[in-house]
Amino acid sequence: MDLVTCCSVAFSCSSSQKCFAEGEASERCAIATGNWGCGAFGGDKQLKALIQLMAASACDRAVVYFTFGDRQLKRQLEEVHKALCDGRKTVKDLWALVQKYTKESIPEGSAPPQQELFDFILEQLV
Repeated sequence: MDLVTCCSVAFSCSSSQKCFAEGEASERCAIATGNWGCGAFGGDKQLKALIQLMAASACDRAVVYFTFGDRQLKRQLEEVHKALCDGRKTVKDLWALVQKYTKESIPEGSAPPQQELFDFILEQLV
């Protein structure tokens, strides 16, 4: 992962975490969220979902994630979430997998990833 990518992901996670941490713990309801920055900005839906999942988890908040009709993303996100929970993975573990993914699956420059993030994570958790 190059420094710009690493900093961008870390900033997104930190920004999400700050937003999600608001309020007293006893009053916090689930976070309703979706594909931030994935429309006109062309962000990676899988990465954005995991960033928000990590931030919410770090704030001890549940997530209601709206995929806006993307049934494949819904199914894949549920599968990855289940695998992470079944494997008792932490936010730190997931962050390490995201970093490993960027090093191993994203070539230098602007070439598309060699593998989707969710597929990589599921392979690593086997």
